Amino acid sequence: MENKYSRLQISIHWLVFLLVIAAYCAMEFRGFFPRSDRPLINMIHVSCGISILVLMVVRLLLRLKYPTPPIIPKPKPMMTGLAHLGHLVIYLLFIALPVIGLVMMYNRGNPWFAFGLTMPYASE
Repeated sequence: MENKYSRLQISIHWLVFLLVIAAYCAMEFRGFFPRSDRPLINMIHVSCGISILVLMVVRLLLRLKYPTPPIIPKPKPMMTGLAHLGHLVIYLLFIALPVIGLVMMYNRGNPWFAFGLTMPYASE
C-alpha cells in the first residue's frame, strides 16, 4: 500500500478546487458585469460544473483503484468515521449538484451553452 496519494489524484483534487472557486466566482461576481456578458458568465459556470462532474467521477474511480493512504498516528475510530462521512457527503454533493444543474438546464427548454457549444435541450 502506498503511503501517499498518486500525482494524478493530487492534481485532480486541486483542479476540482480551482473549478469550484471559478464556478462560485462566476455566479457571485456576475452582478459586476454588464447584462450583455451574463450568457458568457453563465457558460463559464456551467462549463466548470460539467468539468467538476467528470473529474469527480474520475476521482471516485481512482479512489476505488488506489486505496486511501493510512493516517499516522491512527486517529480514534469516531474521528475516522466522521472523516469517512464527510468525504461521502462531499463526493455526493460534487456529483449530485452538477447533475441537478444539467437536468435543470436541459429541461428549461431554452438554448444553453457549455465550452462554447450549444447544448441539447428539451423542446417545449
